[in-house]
Order: sequence, then structure tokens, then C-alpha cells
Amino acid sequence: MRLITLGDCITHFPGWAICLSQDINCDLVNLAEAGSSNGLQIQLMQEFLIDNNITNDIVIWQISHMYGPVRINMDHYKLAERMNRLLSKLNLNHYITKFRNKFDNEYRIDLLHVSPMRKKFGNNIPLDIEQELQNLLFMFIIIKKICPKILVFRGRNDCISEKNWNTMKKFFSDKNIEYLDEILIDWVSEHNLPFTGEKPRGISYKEFNDKIISPKLKKLEWF
Repeated sequence: MRLITLGDCITHFPGWAICLSQDINCDLVNLAEAGSSNGLQIQLMQEFLIDNNITNDIVIWQISHMYGPVRINMDHYKLAERMNRLLSKLNLNHYITKFRNKFDNEYRIDLLHVSPMRKKFGNNIPLDIEQELQNLLFMFIIIKKICPKILVFRGRNDCISEKNWNTMKKFFSDKNIEYLDEILIDWVSEHNLPFTGEKPRGISYKEFNDKIISPKLKKLEWF
């Protein structure tokens, strides 16, 4: 059994996911990326599923923002690297390359939301949030069919409107998908736990795991 996690910086950096993997004594596969969108997480999970079976694993998906993914090919790698050297002074990465395409065996460049290249390679089509949410829901349903142990929660209160969250929960109930109503950032703030800038500190992530995530999984008898 492995713990497979998805999300943005809330899940990418050392925090609740490591604490939980230690609680349940299993390997952690963290597909989360700081600065990523739900759309990018869908792509990364699709590519992970091509090469891996997840039948006996636990999947926890932290819903992040609707930035809309921008994926470009390696023809633009030199430009992406040049931009990265400039942004590295600010301790920022603006792109990632995770998986090779199965047809040409080449990596793709996924531009994160801080990337100055998004404007160059993005388009002018307005972001369709509801369609993005449907794509996300579809991914949850597919995972549930092949891996019964999937849990979904929100990282921030502005990643999905309350109306859309309530709609999502109805689908969760229909499809028997587990979720948390607690929003990580809000929960940390309400319990007066420490932040470093806008991000919770390690002890705050541990508290969220110890008080919310781990007890939920124990109640579900997932470990």
C-alpha cells in the first residue's frame, strides 16, 4: 500500500502528507506541485496511472485553484530554462517536466501559475470553472472505480465556491467518495496555529493531520 497525494504547495512541501505516511507506515508518492492547478494535477495523475496500478493504495486529493494548465513541448526548453534562471533568484520555479509522452518519448513543459510564459503560450478563451470542476469530478470517479480509498479536501476557501462545493458533495455521496469539510488553511487559522507568510508551518500541518486527516482514515478503517 502507498499513500498517493495530489494538490498544490499545501501538499507539495513537507507537511501533512509526510506525517500521515508515517502514521500509516507506507511509502509516500507525492504528485502535488507548488503553483499547480487542478488541471495540471489531473494530467499528472493520468500519466501516473499509465505506468502504475493503484488498486491497494490510498489517494488523497487536495483541491487547488482553477488556473488552467498550459503544456508546451520541448522546442521551448531553452526559453523556459532562461526564465527559470531569472526566477531562481526569487526561489521560484515556473515550470516542471514530470513524465515522457508515450508516443514520442519526449517530456512536456508544464507552466506553473507564476510562469511569465503563460501569457505567451496561453490563449484568450475565458476559464470555464464549471467545466474544470467536472473534469476534476470525473477523475475522482475514475479513481474510485479502481482504488476504493480516495479522500478529497479543500486547501483554501477560494479554490471552489460554496455553491460548487455543495454540488460536488452531492456527487461524492452518490459515488461513495469520502471527503473532508474542513478547509486546511481556514482550520489552521481558526486554531491559532503558526504560519510562515501565507503558508502554515510544519507544526500546523502536523496538527491538521493528527486532528483531522489521520482520525478520518482510522474511522474509515483504511489503516
